[in-house]
Amino acid sequence: MTKSLKDLAREVMAQYDFVPREIEVVQGSAPKAVWKICNGQDSRCLKRLRPKKKLEFTTGAQYYLSTKGAKVPALYKTLDDSLVAIHDGEVFALYAWIEGRTYGMNNENGLRFGMQGLAEFHRDSTGYEPVAGVVVSSKLGRWPEQYQTIYERLLAWENQARSNSSYASLSRFSREVGGFITLVEESLIQLEKSGYHDWVKESQSSRSLCHQDYGEGNFVVTDGGVYVLDLDDVTFDLPARDLRKIVNKVMSARGAWNREILDWILDYYQQFNPLTPEQRRVLFIDLLFPHVFHDTFKNAFRKGQPAKLSKLSAVVKLEQSKLKIIRQLLQIE
Repeated sequence: MTKSLKDLAREVMAQYDFVPREIEVVQGSAPKAVWKICNGQDSRCLKRLRPKKKLEFTTGAQYYLSTKGAKVPALYKTLDDSLVAIHDGEVFALYAWIEGRTYGMNNENGLRFGMQGLAEFHRDSTGYEPVAGVVVSSKLGRWPEQYQTIYERLLAWENQARSNSSYASLSRFSREVGGFITLVEESLIQLEKSGYHDWVKESQSSRSLCHQDYGEGNFVVTDGGVYVLDLDDVTFDLPARDLRKIVNKVMSARGAWNREILDWILDYYQQFNPLTPEQRRVLFIDLLFPHVFHDTFKNAFRKGQPAKLSKLSAVVKLEQSKLKIIRQLLQIE
């Protein structure tokens, strides 16, 4: 007989100093799973994690942040003093259950709370020193390498599209991609002229963390402040990486760039973790780079399944709508 998820959670909880009275399955899809565990007085969150070589780094980061007082869920150790529980070859972690209100990022209120949570997370995440032997996750200093890789990838895709014009979307892609290749070249030049490398050196000393997957659903507003959740993919990198991803998510949901909304995002962030003018410039350069265009077609070319023409048209329109805004900001800063 297949073991129920509740029975599984009860077996895992035997490794903790916390006796469950009620168990609720919040998310039951593999490979992840989430349970709310209650003992009558307190509630905790049990998660089944994806096994990966950097798991010790990410759980260590969460434990460090929670003990430091940052607004992230506390991570509880097992009875044998481990940050994770191993059961039948699977990995589990037990966190504080954070009660609060969630917000979407499609309105000013949600952006305000979301940016407060992200800014405070970046501000409070400095100083993490992984224990010896842990595989460290870091993208510090690797932006130029990433830009160059995407540049070469776009060139290869351009050749593929030109040699296979059987799909309308490929024909359109071959006409449009040249402009984005030029944009990559422009971004590379701008990045090398900016304060990027100085910021990297500073961050290598401060050891600040980047969330990498921040967005709606990853923060909860409580009476005690904004808590940041799901630190499963944290890495060492500049806070601009998270900001770029948030801005692109928000603008993609709208279908076009909006200067007022960009100003809201940056202003709310600045209130809690101010960036210098040169750091803002680095962010604008990363926003100039056609990340969304590349990410939209990455799987299509890797799997040999061209994207729909309507999708191509939408992403080209989105990326083009930002150019005037970002170039103005790069001149201002």
